[in-house]
Formats: sequence, structure tokens, C-alpha cells
Amino acid sequence: MPTLLTQFKDQASEARSGPGRLQRSPSARQRLAAWHASKVDSRPRGFLMQLIGCIYCLGWWASGAVLTVWWFWRDNQLVEFGLLWFAVAGAQALLNRRDDTFGG
Repeated sequence: MPTLLTQFKDQASEARSGPGRLQRSPSARQRLAAWHASKVDSRPRGFLMQLIGCIYCLGWWASGAVLTVWWFWRDNQLVEFGLLWFAVAGAQALLNRRDDTFGG
């Protein structure tokens, strides 16, 4: 009867796809692309694909998550720190954008 350790070793050796390399599961972007490709004409899927794929929209998603957490747990100091962190990062990004646009 195989022990749990030998089963784990067997599973690990089966997961190898070459010398010393493990197979990786598809990334979230790859799964999203496959989901969108299964129904390309869908407008909501296209909208979500553009929104999530946009590098500038990532801040919107992260800020929305922090704001939602803040809405439910306003008295939590960790949440307040997260909001302050995003505020400082947003101000820095705005100043960086100004510097890039006007050249200093």
C-alpha cells in the first residue's frame, strides 16, 4: 500500500514536463482569453476583456476593491492605511504623468 509521501512524489513526477520543470496552470489572462474566445460576439465579454486587459484599468479594479472593503469596515486601521496608500500612489502617478506630458 503506497504511503501519502510516495503518492505525493508520484504526482510531482507526473507533473514534470521536462527535466526539472513543472507544468504551470494557465494564467488568469489566458483563462479570460479562452472564455472570451468561446463566444467572441458577446458584447459583455468583450467589454470585460478590454477592461481587465487594460493596464490603466488595473488601478480602477484595485481601488474599487479597497473602497468596497472600506465601505463595510470603516473603523479598521488596516483598511484606512490601504486607502492612504492608494491616495499617495495616485498622487505620485498624477505627478509622474504631468512630468511625462510637460517634460519636467
